[in-house]
Amino acid sequence: MNKTQISENKKKYYLKKREELLAKSKARYDTKKEQINEKRKEFYAENAEELKEKARIEHQRNKERNNSRRRKHYSDNAEYNRISKREYRKNNLQKCKEQKKNWLDKNPGFVNFTSAIRRARIQQATIKKFSKEIRDIYKNCPEGYHVDHIVPLTHPDVCGLHVPWNLQHLPAEINLSKSNKLIFKEEA
Repeated sequence: MNKTQISENKKKYYLKKREELLAKSKARYDTKKEQINEKRKEFYAENAEELKEKARIEHQRNKERNNSRRRKHYSDNAEYNRISKREYRKNNLQKCKEQKKNWLDKNPGFVNFTSAIRRARIQQATIKKFSKEIRDIYKNCPEGYHVDHIVPLTHPDVCGLHVPWNLQHLPAEINLSKSNKLIFKEEA
């Protein structure tokens, strides 16, 4: 009889007797419950400092292990995930557009909320005497271009105004990738 057969026999025996063994163990614990608990209390009282130190070391080890896993996971995969998402979107553009449209249709409250906030920001950032010039900038926007705020209306460091000198025509792709970043042209 080889080792694997012996271990398989042990497993079979244990599975047959499992319920019986568990019942015996529980009965033994129930009869000696108070004695076991007293011994545990004594042991913990005698070794409290040592156990606390072991627990602290184990906690620190686990914390470091988890942090290194997170760092490794993020640093190794963040750029890959960003690139793979971009490639997936490029390869499945129609599907992504349909999914986005479906999401927007199912969440009109969110769409209305974000639109209202943007309208309010624009209104608050607009100097009224330039309304006609701003309207002309939007009217004259070439096809495939967006009207972009050079200094974004919302940014952690600075907030731009909705005025003609803060507006420019940018290709849609560039404007969408810019989001609310500050990007200034270098002067030659």
